[in-house]
Amino acid sequence: MRARKAVAAWLAATILCASPAAPASETRTYRYDALGRLVGTASSTGATTGIGYDPAGNRQSYVVTGAGLAGAGGGGGGGSGGGGGGGATPTVADGSFELPWQDGGYQYDPSAAGARFTGYSGVAANGSAWGFAAAPDGSQVGFLQGGSTTEAATITLAVTGLTPGASYRIVFSHARRPVTGTMWFNVWFDGTDVADVMSTSTDFTPVTSAAFTATATTGTIAFTGVVTANPISAAIDKVTVVPAS
Repeated sequence: MRARKAVAAWLAATILCASPAAPASETRTYRYDALGRLVGTASSTGATTGIGYDPAGNRQSYVVTGAGLAGAGGGGGGGSGGGGGGGATPTVADGSFELPWQDGGYQYDPSAAGARFTGYSGVAANGSAWGFAAAPDGSQVGFLQGGSTTEAATITLAVTGLTPGASYRIVFSHARRPVTGTMWFNVWFDGTDVADVMSTSTDFTPVTSAAFTATATTGTIAFTGVVTANPISAAIDKVTVVPAS
């Protein structure tokens, strides 16, 4: 009898330990283009997805980024990896410029959460009149345009999930508009110049900035074009923040 009671107690403990934990609450929103195709999702955990299509309507890219991803590692469009950043997963607001949706067009000074566009800057979709190469992440890019001798084109993106005291780098891709000339722009983090870029190729080229140390859990990335009357332009995409290590 005692042996049976012991076996019953062992089975109960085993079943209790094997019971799965209750899933965490999550809210997910979906975004569609004018053709009814799913182009992005956003989760209350901080994770986002961006889906891009080629001109024939075939799915071209599917990128998952942001906080709350199990096993998240190195950067992906719109977010960035943890690791040397102290365990947090830094997230760049709209780092792949999928908002607002342009449906094949472009827009100066658009409005997007966590992003600010001033001067001759904005968002352009694949296949727009700008003629930029296809976005390496999603189906839209941010752009900086020359053409003003008084106000520099600037794109500012909010960064969250940083660990104060940890070192990071900004990683992004850029390409020149297919017209003659060279577009220069600077990259800043919280007012510190971390990269000076000369955009000469019409193909997207990846860039990794100098390292910087976070002083707070949030920060700001700014892409600022040189003040010039030259209307040369550069596209920017796939902006992430990764541990400097």
